[in-house]
Amino acid sequence: MDVESIKKLRTPTRSNFARALNKASEILDKKIEDTDVLAAQIVLLQQKFKELNDLDTKILAILQNDTTCTQENFDLEYEAITAYEDRLLETKTKLQRRLNTLEKPKQEVTVIKEASDNCNRKFKLPVLELKQFNGNIKEWLQRWGQYKKIREDSDIVDDDKFQYLIQSTLKGSPARQLVESFPPSGKNYEEAVKRLKQGFGRDDLLIEVYIRDLLSVVINNANPQGQKYSVVKLYDTLEGQLRSLKSLGVAKDNFSAILLYPLVESCLPSDLLKVFERTQSELITTETTGSDRLTHLLSFLKKEIESEQKLIIARSSFELDNNNKKPITHHSREKRNIPSASDLFNGSKRNTLPVESKNSECAFCDKSHTSQNCWFAKSLTYEKKKEILLNRGICFRCLNSKPRHIARFCKQQVNCSKCNGQHLSIMCKMNDKYRTNKNNEKSSEEKIVTESSLTNKTSIRQVYLQTVVVKIRGNSRTRFIRVLFDTGSQRSYISKYAAESMKYEVISEESVLHSLFGGVEKAERQKIFGSFK
Repeated sequence: MDVESIKKLRTPTRSNFARALNKASEILDKKIEDTDVLAAQIVLLQQKFKELNDLDTKILAILQNDTTCTQENFDLEYEAITAYEDRLLETKTKLQRRLNTLEKPKQEVTVIKEASDNCNRKFKLPVLELKQFNGNIKEWLQRWGQYKKIREDSDIVDDDKFQYLIQSTLKGSPARQLVESFPPSGKNYEEAVKRLKQGFGRDDLLIEVYIRDLLSVVINNANPQGQKYSVVKLYDTLEGQLRSLKSLGVAKDNFSAILLYPLVESCLPSDLLKVFERTQSELITTETTGSDRLTHLLSFLKKEIESEQKLIIARSSFELDNNNKKPITHHSREKRNIPSASDLFNGSKRNTLPVESKNSECAFCDKSHTSQNCWFAKSLTYEKKKEILLNRGICFRCLNSKPRHIARFCKQQVNCSKCNGQHLSIMCKMNDKYRTNKNNEKSSEEKIVTESSLTNKTSIRQVYLQTVVVKIRGNSRTRFIRVLFDTGSQRSYISKYAAESMKYEVISEESVLHSLFGGVEKAERQKIFGSFK
């Protein structure tokens, strides 16, 4: 028979099948609870579909061998056949579910409680969704494990299993194209499954894929620029790969474990591998098999994860107080890192603390104090200090050698408290000028009038003064400066550097007599600056 003759015969067959589908839908809508009616309707649907499916199979076979048939016409015919099969599967599933519900005896579902009381389950489990296979070989074991339950169910006919097989593959994927290359009938089901397993479920191909994944972890660990795995992620990755290989028959014997052990061992970071070798040196003997070594390695990783989790829990309680602290606002004074009087006296600022830790070694004498507070360095000249830092490869600006850099490329924000230069006060050139002036102070020609006004004097050479940071204005500019409170002074002074930077104008000059501690009086010429608007 030709195609047209078979299609004429198929037309009334489709009409009978459509009426059977409508009858089944009417039974479902009326919620008929007669089990005999439901069972008879299922048998009727299967019989009508079998008659229709035989004709459809003949038509597809003729169209495949017909050279005049275009691909578009074949696809249209195939989609029409598939639509009737989908309607059958949907209606039959609803009827079978209704029938199973009515025939199943009502049993009380018991749930074990702590009080050993029995109760009915009052919640509904979610409907399991059939995951679709997209042709990725790595997902074969997971997807096949889900579909395997349908394949091994003896209550489902091969025609329905074929439809489930189509639905379990992603539309447009290589797996769907392979399955759809067979006519959708029960006779072709086993052959379709066989071809699908040959294309995506070969054990040798899957073993090669998982071994390559292990090698990628090894290469990533050996690459200094590679993304490093945490202990938890590393253990989960290795455990997943080995579990997949075990399901394929690998790592069950000693020979396979001997081959896998070096790969898994190379995945560990160097520090973690050293700890493992120290802990396992006494346990591993000449009689230890490759399987035992692999088991020891995975057990070691598991214990490391448990230890890390315990450490996180132990420290979490101490971090609660730090997390509850009020954050510093944008306008708070602490954000400006303004130095205190003690920091100013020691020659350091708060904004230099990140440059050099308090526990770091001195850059000049290697002792356990900061370079800012080194008395040995304070006795050296600028050139001598520069020579020491140059020989040690230390930055002149921040006095830090990690990372190794020079002052020109230093990114640390430092500020000298003496000259406001971009260096620490210990490296200020004004220290040499101060030392020279102090040595020549006795030979100065300046007239100093000394009067004995005290019967004794203190031996303490340093004096602490109160300080505050204020904002000054002048000539359309502002600046923060530090004010020293001297309660024994009757006048206010401003430094030469601050006056010149603000471009204040000198009104006049006058001679001022400074009376210092110890009865020393010193006459100097001072410039007087006027007020401004």
